[in-house]
Amino acid sequence: MNLVSVNNIIQLAALASVVDGHASDQEKNLIVEMGSDLLNTPQEQVRKILDRCIETFENQGFANHSEAALHSGLDALRSLDPSQKHLAFYICEKVIYQDGIESGEIEFIQQLDQLDRTAFS
Repeated sequence: MNLVSVNNIIQLAALASVVDGHASDQEKNLIVEMGSDLLNTPQEQVRKILDRCIETFENQGFANHSEAALHSGLDALRSLDPSQKHLAFYICEKVIYQDGIESGEIEFIQQLDQLDRTAFS
């Protein structure tokens, strides 16, 4: 998998982790583990990408602006092929369930999936 796809999948997982207001340590650790295992990417590299994404999303207030988060997620999905999208949504769902479902998390993933289906079909 190329670096752009790895970055985009981790970006989507980071969005899923911050959409409830903050990324928990449990969510971050899960993303690093899954990213390393499923994307064949060293944990240090996954952590670096993840930390950068989370910092950017928190600074931009994506937890409070779901529309901006959805647009960012849609941009990340744009370059992924169908199997990579499936993997990205799989990781996002695991992240959402990691520390209990918070308000807006499931809705975010459902809306992102729906936008992806309409925008790229």
